[in-house]
Amino acid sequence: FKGYWQKSLKNPMVQVVFKDNHATQKTQIYWLHQVLVQLKAKYGVTKYNAVGHSLGSNDIVNQALTYGDDQALPTLKKIVTIAGPFDGLTGYLNTATERHVQAVAAKPTRFTRHFAAMLKLRANFPANVKMLNVIGDTNLGFNNDGYVGVASARSVSYLLRGQLAQYREAFYSGTTAAHCALYQNPQVAKSMISFLW
Repeated sequence: FKGYWQKSLKNPMVQVVFKDNHATQKTQIYWLHQVLVQLKAKYGVTKYNAVGHSLGSNDIVNQALTYGDDQALPTLKKIVTIAGPFDGLTGYLNTATERHVQAVAAKPTRFTRHFAAMLKLRANFPANVKMLNVIGDTNLGFNNDGYVGVASARSVSYLLRGQLAQYREAFYSGTTAAHCALYQNPQVAKSMISFLW
């Protein structure tokens, strides 16, 4: 831990950066869990919102699935997932119009091993969590943001169906909806801020 925030701050933020961003997902989930436990134990954090991009989205959802309502954790209130590859890097080379892409079913046509493992833990997910799922499509006819397929990003709504207090999707298309452009997109920031606060 490094840095500080003034106690008067209404919405303090903590950025979690993994020193080894190539560690296994299981390891990253454990690390994230330890950060949350310490935020509660050392700093008195009782509730939190989480924002993740790409695999960070998966880490947040998987941490919640793995540890559920662990009393050592602060309470998870809201999640923003941006370009999360929940069902892997699927959904490529399936040309369709943007209208058809936005109508892609949330239930994957095939479950990756990782997605199937998450499905087994869905009952562990904490209650009363609200989610904003940000999905991008470069609109080049490949149904993806350059890395993550629309179907894969959308699959989290199937995974957590009936478990969330609220689920919203924000769909963006074009060059500003590319995988690494989404988290810098001012429209994404505006909808995220509105959702969180």
